Amino acid sequence: MWKGLYDTFLQLVATRWSNYLAANGSCGQAVRNNFQNQVYPEAGIILIITTLAVSLLYYYYLNFKFGRYYSLTSWFWMMLTNSLIIGVITYFITRGNLGKPMCPVSNYIIWMSIINSVYGVLLFFLVSLVLKIKSPMGKKTPF
Repeated sequence: MWKGLYDTFLQLVATRWSNYLAANGSCGQAVRNNFQNQVYPEAGIILIITTLAVSLLYYYYLNFKFGRYYSLTSWFWMMLTNSLIIGVITYFITRGNLGKPMCPVSNYIIWMSIINSVYGVLLFFLVSLVLKIKSPMGKKTPF
């Protein structure tokens, strides 16, 4: 599941795996396997958990307790905050998973973080459509 979600998008924006493997040989093979077996699943878990936590915080804590965060501007800032948190966590987790390989991986790590941030925006929007129904004050956000 995660491979299809991330691998296609990553190859569109970064170097295709076939070119990377041709340039880096067995080191490239190890990096690709690490991405497919460790990085993609962990990135997906980061995406889901962070988005759910930020969405629940926004709809059921900030809107309920303080009542002034149910504007479109506040919702937008929470969506960007969610995206930024996901991107930063993905970057450091991916970097930690790969260790110090002998071949260059910075391009893949940065693009993986950006891709997960974009997915964070999309998932936050979808979760918002569900959570706003039961929200005490945020029924009108995002619209």
